[in-house]
This record gives sequence, C-alpha cells and structure tokens, in this order.
Amino acid sequence: MYKHYPAVQQTFHHNEVWEPLYRMRVLADDCEAALFRSAPVRRLKHLHHFGAGALFCPVTHSRYEHTVGVWALVRHFFPEHRELRAAAIVHDVGHLPFSHTAEHVLNVSHHGMTEAAIMSPPISSILTEHELSPERIVRLLNEDSPLTHRSELLGLDHLDSFVRDTCAAGRCAAQPWELIGKLKFSGNYLDTKNQSPKSDVML
Repeated sequence: MYKHYPAVQQTFHHNEVWEPLYRMRVLADDCEAALFRSAPVRRLKHLHHFGAGALFCPVTHSRYEHTVGVWALVRHFFPEHRELRAAAIVHDVGHLPFSHTAEHVLNVSHHGMTEAAIMSPPISSILTEHELSPERIVRLLNEDSPLTHRSELLGLDHLDSFVRDTCAAGRCAAQPWELIGKLKFSGNYLDTKNQSPKSDVML
C-alpha cells in the first residue's frame, strides 16, 4: 500500500523524509529536524546548487536538496555519528546566490561564512541545546572526514554533487540508488573494490 512521505522541499514538520534520488527513507532526530527548520538551512531552498550554471543549463535543483542528499548519505553510511550528521546539514549554509561565481566577484569565501553561521544563533543554539559543540562541528568540516576532505577522492559532499548534477543533466549511466548500494567506506574514503549491497537502500 502506498505511503506518503514528506517531499524534500518541505520543512521538516515530521522527522521522516523520503529522499527520492537515493530512494531512502531517512529519520531525523530532534536536533536534525530543528536544524532543517532553521532559517539558515531553509534559505538554501532558494539557491541553485549549480550556481550561475543554472541560468543556462537544466541543472536547477537547490542547495537544500543537495543538503538533504548529503545528510541522507551520512545517515546511511554512518548512522551513529551524530556530529557528522549535523555537519552534513550545515555544511553549505554560508553559500551565496550564484555560489562560487559570487564568491569570486565579491572576494569572499563560503567556508568562512559557513563557520560564522555555525558559531552564531540559531545554529549554535540548536547544537548546544542538543549537546553538540558548534566548535567541534566547525573543526569537523575542516578535518579529513567521510563528509569532506582535501584529497582528490570523493567525500559524501562531492559524491552527492556529482551524482545529483549528472542525473539532472540526464547523463547518469546507473541508477543512483543502485550505485549507493554498491559502495562502502574504508576509513574516510569510499571503497568500490569490494562491492556489497546495502540492505537499507530501498529499490
């Protein structure tokens, strides 16, 4: 029987969301739901993930959709890592309209603006209320982690960007949920040598 799941563009009135790209039913804890309801995260609904490129190409999904996707992947691969899950939700809150193009013109960095947003209310207040350290979340975003790192290998942030943008452009050679089901992590890095299906990817 068909069951309705809240769409990713809705604010989290419920703590359950259906992530359509990866076909995952994802549960948010109270901290995650509060972060998704916060103004700094909700504003990402109005920013194109592909930046200025969205003006002339079919890739028009929002940074909010990307954020939900990254969070869903972290939830999938690292369900017990509360700090990493929170970091996934706030990792892009410093982005401006037109993304990196605007940063270049204005000589600013979204990394610095993201850190400032995490260290300020309402995000800092939500994290502190749920016994998470804003300082630790900032450090996590600047460390090597499965979410993001400074190597040429894909973290979950860039993996979602690559898959989401490629699918939006109609260039995916495989279904995203099938691809994710074949991946696993070795430490902070994706390992595709020994592929094993993930039982919680819903086909």
